[in-house]
Amino acid sequence: MTLRRKIVSLTLCLLLLLPVAAPWLKLGEAIDFARTAGPRRCVPIHDALLSDVGIGLVDRLLGPHGPGIGADYRRLGPADALDLPSG
Repeated sequence: MTLRRKIVSLTLCLLLLLPVAAPWLKLGEAIDFARTAGPRRCVPIHDALLSDVGIGLVDRLLGPHGPGIGADYRRLGPADALDLPSG
């Protein structure tokens, strides 16, 4: 019989930069990772391969109008800035 100990991490993730498109990526796995990480804010990155339709789909799945990830989901444009939450 093998005993395995589950290690629970109690880290606080304020901001998650989440890859949302790549040849190696499954969006469902990215969503599961984001939910597990439990960030306060999530910003999608690595999405240059997506069309406007693909970006819309990702935003609906990760954002508040879909299943979501339990975080403030925000897509940033090239000139956008983001204030990081404190503590």
